[in-house]
Amino acid sequence: MRMLTRKKRGKVEEYKELRKQLQSMPSYDMTDPDFRRLRYVRYADDILLGFIGPKAEAQQIKAQLKSYLAEALKLELSEEKTLITHVKTERARFLGYDITRFHDDTRHDKDGRRSINGDISLHIPKEVVHARCQLYMHNGKAIHRAELINHDDYTIISDYQGQYRGYVQYYTLAHNIHDLHKLRWIMLTSLLKTLAAKHKESVNRIAKRYKLKNDISLV
Repeated sequence: MRMLTRKKRGKVEEYKELRKQLQSMPSYDMTDPDFRRLRYVRYADDILLGFIGPKAEAQQIKAQLKSYLAEALKLELSEEKTLITHVKTERARFLGYDITRFHDDTRHDKDGRRSINGDISLHIPKEVVHARCQLYMHNGKAIHRAELINHDDYTIISDYQGQYRGYVQYYTLAHNIHDLHKLRWIMLTSLLKTLAAKHKESVNRIAKRYKLKNDISLV
């Protein structure tokens, strides 16, 4: 109220200072000891629970789930995979994504409101990108795929395109999807080396040939 009053009276500097103080405060009461919220999402046998509340209660929920699975469904809860993660400081793994939470008091929408605090952020795990790259590498360098050499060029190119497109489509929700650029470069190099091995030509000659035709692309 004080902030709006300053704005109406034309006290711009005081208004800006009060607004700056407001932006440094949480948009909701994070200290309410009675506030609780529980949400869950399930895909096949993978389940992710989101809980707002004390860690002790999260541990109780886990214990209750373990007991229910064992007694009612005769299933065993995997202690190794069932982790309690603080989403503000750690990342939870679900369906190949790393899940965390945005917090940045400096980013605002067109109306000046903080626009991302509390929003969920999805990331491609670094080890996933690394593992995918290793499929097309040996001793740190991209290599040709000998199993494709006897196929025609169209089939070889389509095989690489399909695999790369699959990676991009699966991780299209990730905020760091640009991390797949490294994978794209390695796969493209591997593709060129595979075609070069098939035709017994240099990689540069293959690259120039297909560049003129605009035939090679992984998107």
